[in-house]
Amino acid sequence: MPNQKLRTLIVDDEPLARQTVRRLLAADLEIEIVGECGDGKSALKAITSLKPDLVYLDIRMPGLSGLGVLTKIKPTDRPAVIFATAYDDFALKAFELFAVDYLLKPFTDERFSESLLKGKQRARRSGGGALDATIDSLLEHYSRRNPPPGASRAYTAAMPFKVGLDRHLLRPCDIRWIEGQSDYVRIHTTKQPVLIRRTMSHLLTQLPAGKFVRIHKSAIINLDYIKRMRSAWSGDWALELDDGTQLKVSRN
Repeated sequence: MPNQKLRTLIVDDEPLARQTVRRLLAADLEIEIVGECGDGKSALKAITSLKPDLVYLDIRMPGLSGLGVLTKIKPTDRPAVIFATAYDDFALKAFELFAVDYLLKPFTDERFSESLLKGKQRARRSGGGALDATIDSLLEHYSRRNPPPGASRAYTAAMPFKVGLDRHLLRPCDIRWIEGQSDYVRIHTTKQPVLIRRTMSHLLTQLPAGKFVRIHKSAIINLDYIKRMRSAWSGDWALELDDGTQLKVSRN
């Protein structure tokens, strides 16, 4: 598109930052500013509808981050991007690892011009397969490091359990509680219980730390499924899970 202006979208949650970027972009005769967004959700909608050639994209935004926006866009629909970030250790290390250019806030006019030149070259390039692959690798790295809110990769990834001649794949997040039965454990899931040959102590080492707690010698519970905790006159405590299950808590 040598004779056409590059349709450019500004995305930053700080109004002053958007104003600065608008001023710097407005001085470039090759740029046409088609819109501004202050959060990730509106940015995703604008990229889908406006189909800009170039996006100035802030990384740190409430809700959906800049990298989160890109993970939701098909590579074939992805515009050229000028990344911007403040002092974000993960973003800096990731960009350096994958050799992606970025702007570190606060930046100078000269540094912005350097980055804009690269962004324009990327937007006008017809065969950007190598950089597309680099961006895909960056987003994959980001997704591994940033699982959905309230969950970790270990918490959502399936774990294999052998039951007879079969192997079952269970996600820790689907396990309500685990009941010890001698050399076996009965895993109570959100669907149906599974009985496997394993000790409680060994199984606890395989589960994500911080999500599962052994409350009794024969019971391990998933903290996410606790409904309430009750005390008795004897001084004992009992837990009630979301499905009504009542479990005694050891005084230890």
